[in-house]
Amino acid sequence: MKISIEKISWEMNAPFAITGYVFDASHTVRVTLSDGQVRGRGEACGVYYHDETVDSMAAQLEAIASQLEKGLSGELIQQLLPPGGARNALDCAFWDYRAKSSGKSIWQLLKIRPKNLRTVFTLGMDSPQRMGEQAAASSLFENLKIKLGSEQPIECLEAIRAARPDANLIVDVNQGWTFAELKEYVPHAKRLGIAMIEQPLPIGADEELEFFRSDVPLGADESCCHLGEFETAASRYDVINIKLDKCGGLTEGLALVES
Repeated sequence: MKISIEKISWEMNAPFAITGYVFDASHTVRVTLSDGQVRGRGEACGVYYHDETVDSMAAQLEAIASQLEKGLSGELIQQLLPPGGARNALDCAFWDYRAKSSGKSIWQLLKIRPKNLRTVFTLGMDSPQRMGEQAAASSLFENLKIKLGSEQPIECLEAIRAARPDANLIVDVNQGWTFAELKEYVPHAKRLGIAMIEQPLPIGADEELEFFRSDVPLGADESCCHLGEFETAASRYDVINIKLDKCGGLTEGLALVES
């Protein structure tokens, strides 16, 4: 088995803003596994709030490449790399390789029945007026995820709801509120028909949610990256956002679903 590691960047059409961070490009590390006949590919952006970069992920993969080329297995991938983007790229490449080698899709390998899924179109942080305009321009999308911070969050939601009374709205705060702000904003979120508030509080500062009963469901993103954080997050949140970059690939993502 041969492994190749590439660094690839994709420029965005426009900057995308969330709490404390602005993305202007998607920088990825791509892993290709080949036995000379079949190639499996996987790609990852990494976890920005864990300071992962394409250079750091590539270095992790290069450090174990010689071991992987001697004999690769799903178990070895989990042992050699921690949760994060490097393991995700490698794990997904291995799943792709196994699927192509067997002539089956991944869902067939896993004996999963395919079904329709509802996803969201995300609006980046901006002024209330601009976010209302973005929402109106996104009329093709039924479900919108709204990136919010502590700057006029309710005004932004009101502008979006006025522009899209038909839409299902989810709020994603990316750790941008305090507990006091959350308690203040929840009644407004309920009034505006918000379906969920994702990651309102900072990592490591959400213990007050243990005894808080929100009128709007709360979701964990940064507060639950992998299986080791699931038990605590499950006692504080109603929903877990499983991302392959965070947990380190499809293998652990499936394990989180079963937890």
